[in-house]
Amino acid sequence: MRVLGLSLSFRRGGEEITPIALLLALVGLFSLGVTGCKAPAPAPRARVRVDYDALLVNHPLWTQVLELDRISGQLVHSNVQATVVGTPLSDLPHPLESPPPVPATVAEIRQNRVRDYEATYLGQLAETLRIKDERYLLLRTRQLQKEAEAEYQKELATEMAGIRVDRLHKAQDLDRTITRLRFRDVPLQVQQKVGRGQSAQDAQIQHDILTRQIESLTRESEDLISPAIISDLAKQALRGRQETLLSAATAEVQKETSQLSTDRANRVTQERGKITDRIEPVSSIDRIALPEIGREQAPLVLSPLQLEAGAMRAALASSQQRVAQQSAVWKAQRDRMVAAIRADIEQASLKIAGERGWILYDGSARESQNTTLNAALPDETETIRGLLIQHWQPSR
Repeated sequence: MRVLGLSLSFRRGGEEITPIALLLALVGLFSLGVTGCKAPAPAPRARVRVDYDALLVNHPLWTQVLELDRISGQLVHSNVQATVVGTPLSDLPHPLESPPPVPATVAEIRQNRVRDYEATYLGQLAETLRIKDERYLLLRTRQLQKEAEAEYQKELATEMAGIRVDRLHKAQDLDRTITRLRFRDVPLQVQQKVGRGQSAQDAQIQHDILTRQIESLTRESEDLISPAIISDLAKQALRGRQETLLSAATAEVQKETSQLSTDRANRVTQERGKITDRIEPVSSIDRIALPEIGREQAPLVLSPLQLEAGAMRAALASSQQRVAQQSAVWKAQRDRMVAAIRADIEQASLKIAGERGWILYDGSARESQNTTLNAALPDETETIRGLLIQHWQPSR
């Protein structure tokens, strides 16, 4: 075969290879050498944020931090108790000095203050007693009025019973008279039926007269035993008795009111006398001789407790210093433990992020940089927390 004026022919295993196939193979090898073996481009990694501070409490070593906090807290509490115990210790007293002169108006001011207190106290006492007496008199008035009303009702019932007995006797007499008139009327009624002429008319006239008498006596008998009439008669008989009883109750209340007023005035007078007895007169205050005390006086004799106050205060200060030093040591140890736990959490979180294809950003509250950017990222703290807990759990 001729190509560009050349005749090329190849054989492989008894088979002839054409130049076109050879050219295509060369072109493929050249392209492979130029481009090389490239893998497909990876997918972009997701950016997420995680709060490492929130994961500290789930670390297995966090219990040691809590135990250290407990021991430190007990030490601080014992230091506070020692401070409270040492508080009453005071410095040694200063040498005695002459007191400043008493102003001339001190006694007068004190006397005026006592008078004001006396007036206020006595006024409040009088007002309290008055209110108490008024309540008592109100209850006493109601009680006496009820007693007067009960007494009046009792006398009224007694009077009505007496009037009822008397009128009942009169009513019985009238009933007997009515019975006799009815017996007299029986033959007249018979004469009216059998009689004739003038005798029948006379019988009719007498019958009418007897009938009117019987009716009048019957009404009179009914009025004699009428409860309303008996009650009116009893009230008329006791006219003025109710007012008399109420007047007696009112007089009793007035008498007790006068007695309470007198007792109240006596009580206030007694209290004023007690206050006056406890008040020192101004004239005697002016004559009080103040002691002359100078710096040349002998020093005070101190008690053993006051002598030991300085040593106790020094021991307390030394104890507080040692407590502060130990607290600082434990605080530094705690910071190192927290830093180690945080580093372990960060390393484990980065491993999980590599498996998930994440780019982690610190979303802790103490990270002040890029706060707005981190807040916009999805929070995977809880996802990483669950994976870390599974990782830290002992295998069974």
